[in-house]
Amino acid sequence: MERIGIRSWQSPFVATAALLLSCAAVAAEPPFACRVGTPDIATGLRTGGANEVVALRPNGNPVVAYYNLPPPGTPQTYPPDAALYLRLCSDAECTTGTTHTIETSTAAASVDLSIALRPGDGAPVLSYYSRNPASPGVRIYVCADAACSSGALRMQTNEPEYGITTSVSLSPEERPFVAFGDRRPEGAVSRRDDLAACRCADAMCTSTVCRTLDGVGAKGLYPSTVWRTGPGTDDTALISHVGYDGAFVYQCANSDCSAGLDHPVHTTPAGATGASYSAMVRRMNGLPLVVYGLFYNPPSAPQYGLPILIDCVDANCTAGASRTLDATERDLRLVRMALRPNGRAVATWGETGGAASLYLYQCANRDCTTGRVATTLPNVEVGHDLAMRGDGVAVVAFRPLSSGTVKLAYCGLPGDLIFTDDFEAP
Repeated sequence: MERIGIRSWQSPFVATAALLLSCAAVAAEPPFACRVGTPDIATGLRTGGANEVVALRPNGNPVVAYYNLPPPGTPQTYPPDAALYLRLCSDAECTTGTTHTIETSTAAASVDLSIALRPGDGAPVLSYYSRNPASPGVRIYVCADAACSSGALRMQTNEPEYGITTSVSLSPEERPFVAFGDRRPEGAVSRRDDLAACRCADAMCTSTVCRTLDGVGAKGLYPSTVWRTGPGTDDTALISHVGYDGAFVYQCANSDCSAGLDHPVHTTPAGATGASYSAMVRRMNGLPLVVYGLFYNPPSAPQYGLPILIDCVDANCTAGASRTLDATERDLRLVRMALRPNGRAVATWGETGGAASLYLYQCANRDCTTGRVATTLPNVEVGHDLAMRGDGVAVVAFRPLSSGTVKLAYCGLPGDLIFTDDFEAP
C-alpha cells in the first residue's frame, strides 16, 4: 500500500501561503547590524595593519590567531614580541580565555595568516608566512589538542616570498592542506607568481609534499580552498586564487592535488590592473561562490578596487557569471565570505585610507543574485576575518584603528525576528 506522508499534498491555499512567505522572507529581511563585544581579545599591540583570523567551535566559542608587528623603522629586527599568538576563548563573548605564543620573532601583515579547526578534536591548525629575514617562508603549526597544550611548527622552506599568502584547510581525513602564493624572485626584476600547495601526510603534519600547482602566468595569490565532500563527490579540493590576469579556480584531480586543471573564471577587463584577494564557499547545491577584488589604478588616485562575485556554473567552477557587489570604488583590502545556516552568503571587505571601514554584504538569496551592503564598521585597520555561528550570527575579528587591540563584532538580524529560506529549493 502506498505510504502517504504528512507533506505529500498541500492545498492551493497552503502552497500560495508558502510562496508568499518565501517572497516576504526575501524582500522583508532587514539588514544585518553589528554589535562590538566588550572584551579585548588582545591589547598592547603595535598598530599598522597586522592580521588576525577567527574560527568557531561548535558551541560558538571563538579561536583567534593574531600577529604583533615589529617596531616601526626596524625592518631587519624581529624582537621576541613580534610574534604570532593564539587566543582560545572560554565563552562566546571571549570574556576569558587562554593565550598561547605560537612563534616569536616573526610577523607578517595583510592576509598572511589562516586558521582551521580539526572536526574530530577541535585542535587548531595555522598556516602563515614569516617575514623574519633570518628564516622566511611558509609555516604550518598544528596543535596537538583543542587546548593547544602542545604543538608542532613545520617550517616548509627558508626562502623569501615562498608562501607570501596562505590558506589552510582540512581534507576529509583531517590532513592539513595549505595553498599559497609562490612569489620567489627570479632574476633582478621578475617573480614566479605561481599557485603552490603543501599536503600533509597525516593530521599532525609529520611530513609534507609541497608542489607547484600552476606556474603559467602571474597568479596564485590570496588562495581560498573548499573541499568537494559528501555523496556524489570525490573528496578533492577547489582553490580560488587571483593574479594580474583575473580570478581563477584550480580543480584538484585527486585528494593529494598532484594534478589538476586551472579554470579562469573572470578575466581582468580593459582598464583594470589585476585582481587581489579571494574567498570561496560551497553552497548547499554543491556549486561554489567566489568573491574577489578587481583593481583599477586611476592616474590621480590610489589603486581602487571593486568586490566582484563569481556565481559558478558547476561544482568544479569551470566558469561563472560575474556580478559587482558594490559599485563604489574604494581602496579595498581583504575579502571574506561565509554561509549562513539558511544557505545565504555574507561577504566582508575592508578599506584602507579614506573611511578606513569594514563593509558587510548581505546576500538576499542563495545564489546572491541580489543583496546589499547591510552595515559598516568604521575606523578599523586593514586585517579582519569572518566566521559564521550556527545561529546565523557572523563573528568578525578586527582591530579598531590605532587602538592596539583585537576585538570581535557579532553581526546578524535583530534578535526578536526570524526570517527563513525554508521554502527556497536547496
